Amino acid sequence: MITSHAEAIKALDALGEALSKLKDDKKNPNIFDAVGMATQEVKHSAFLAWLLNPTAPHGLGATILKDFLQTVPTYCARNAAIVAKEQISTSDIDAILADDKIEVATEKVVDSPDNRIDIFIRSKPANLTVVVENKTFTTTHGNQLKRYRDDVEKVYGGKKILIYLTPQGDVPTDEDTDDWCILSYSTILDILRRMTATLPKTEQNRRLMYLVEDYIDMVNDKILNNDPDVRAKCRELYRKHAKALEILLGYTDNADEVFKYLAEEWLPDNVTDVAEKVSTRRSLVFYTRAVLEFYSKHGLGMKTSDGLYRFQFSVGAKDGPITLGMWLSKPFKDKWTAADEKIRDILQPNKKMGDKYCTLYSVELMSYAERESVFKDKVAMIDHINDKLKSFALNIAELNDALDKALY
Repeated sequence: MITSHAEAIKALDALGEALSKLKDDKKNPNIFDAVGMATQEVKHSAFLAWLLNPTAPHGLGATILKDFLQTVPTYCARNAAIVAKEQISTSDIDAILADDKIEVATEKVVDSPDNRIDIFIRSKPANLTVVVENKTFTTTHGNQLKRYRDDVEKVYGGKKILIYLTPQGDVPTDEDTDDWCILSYSTILDILRRMTATLPKTEQNRRLMYLVEDYIDMVNDKILNNDPDVRAKCRELYRKHAKALEILLGYTDNADEVFKYLAEEWLPDNVTDVAEKVSTRRSLVFYTRAVLEFYSKHGLGMKTSDGLYRFQFSVGAKDGPITLGMWLSKPFKDKWTAADEKIRDILQPNKKMGDKYCTLYSVELMSYAERESVFKDKVAMIDHINDKLKSFALNIAELNDALDKALY
């Protein structure tokens, strides 16, 4: 534990020197690092769209697009079911691959100017639209996926393949997203490796391979954290400089202070019947006695077979904004219970329930920029978020009352 100003400065200086050496130790220059692409989703989308475009001057034709479209339904059972329900056949895929006027675009506005699709692929002869929402470091917000789907259906109709691309192949938690396939960045790298393994050794292809290899290295290093040398070095740095890293986390944004306040002060003062809570520096999950008794009355425990709470109140900050939420969950193959549906009907009647999650309340407590804002003191920070917290507490109380009444 850091106990003095001088000790803190000394620890941070030592970490700075270690990080400087790590920077100097970097093995080879990488073009994508040089242009700052690692943390910029727009640039990732632009490069992937270029590779997916059969008419782009990379000399690959439809090789990447074909592998990509064939990989989507085989990635998982969820995707296979979605593609089958959309009735997309091999002839549909053949038609889009044969289209020499195929449209491949990034930041595509289909209908609403506020909705910009990361990667958009459209073939008129095939009457097929492919949408890729690319999330490297952020999450969806404001029901993005539903809005993109609605725009595509309104303007184009026809068949569609909607893809949610994330580092780990996450399932979207937005409402009404059961028709979105999922895909991971590891799978994208597999597609690129298959391409490079069969590429003829020409001068043009040699230059392309250098580019693709740089991209694979950058994704492994910056997004998937799979570089073994970097991983070993980071572990060494963490062991030697844990105190300094703790200071950095506490000083670089407000998340630690916000969650400490929520867990230690706000929750005990504003939600009087908490049955269980799980609190970390970046999350707070809890449920109330009313929720516990409601599920118990239906013969159900609070945890499902996959270890998640059936229903929870939460505050999360995995990345981007800090968000207040209420949501239901279940294992992918299980059915929603009558108790789940009753809670859904209380909070959002007739809300469509997904394969695994059903978000019933989602409000941004702090935007990413607000997380990094400098408040003059703790009181100022609390004042900044107080109105949203009051509304959240009121919604919790109203649900508790409704569940109590449902028991009798």
